[in-house]
Amino acid sequence: MHRVPVYCMSKNLLLLEVFYFYDYIEGEKKQMINASVAIQVLPAVEGEEILRVVDKVIAYLKSTGLNMFVGPFETTIEGEFEQLMDIVKRCQLICIEEGAPSVMSYVKISYKPGGGIWTIDEKVTKHHQ
Repeated sequence: MHRVPVYCMSKNLLLLEVFYFYDYIEGEKKQMINASVAIQVLPAVEGEEILRVVDKVIAYLKSTGLNMFVGPFETTIEGEFEQLMDIVKRCQLICIEEGAPSVMSYVKISYKPGGGIWTIDEKVTKHHQ
C-alpha cells in the first residue's frame, strides 16, 4: 500500500494536498476501498413522484463511476470514506432540488481506515449466479 499525494482546489481556491491510499495490483494503481455505504432516500413526495426523484439519485450514484449495487430498498456504493460521505450529502440535496420539501435517509456505513472491507461482489455474487 502506498500513500500518493493528489492536489486539488478547494471551494475557496486554496490548493489542498489530499492523500489517497492505493493498492498496486499487477502493476496497476487501484484506489483502495476503505468504506461501503448503503443508502435509502425517502423524499417527502406523493405517489409515483417518489420513483422519479429516487431515479435521479440513482442516476447520480451511477455517474460517480464507483462500484455500486441497486437493490429494491437501498443502493450500496463502495469507495473512499470521505468521497462517500460527500456522495451521501449530495443525495439529500438532489431530492430537495427535485422538489421534495424534505427527505429522510437511512444510511449504513462500513468503514475500515486501513482498507480491506468486504466488497459488494464478495458479499452478493454467490447469491446471484
